[in-house]
Amino acid sequence: MQHQRVLVLPDCHVPYHDTLSWKLVLNVISNWEPDLVVFIGDFGDMYSVSDHSKDPARKDLLADEVAKVNAELDRVQELVDSKAVFIEGNHEDRLRRYLWDKAPKLLGACDIDTLYRLR
Repeated sequence: MQHQRVLVLPDCHVPYHDTLSWKLVLNVISNWEPDLVVFIGDFGDMYSVSDHSKDPARKDLLADEVAKVNAELDRVQELVDSKAVFIEGNHEDRLRRYLWDKAPKLLGACDIDTLYRLR
């Protein structure tokens, strides 16, 4: 029986993640060379489409958040060579809920898989 090294990453909340912790994660991926990386939800924060009250100091638009998430996903992708699984969490689900409530005509045209360029 062959053992696989699996790295599980919960709740990163990009772009509001701790950059030092994230640097450590990237170093672990690079040095440990896991066979699989599993994102178990809330990799992106989706603050801009949250129903919660907004801090006016946080001015990121959805496009800004998505660009930052994609930049970090690209960094992981470079290290794991397509061996990753992405599970949506409640923060990713903020987009679907926002579309349901405020822009239902965009359903099917705008989703996490497309925005995050997931395969």
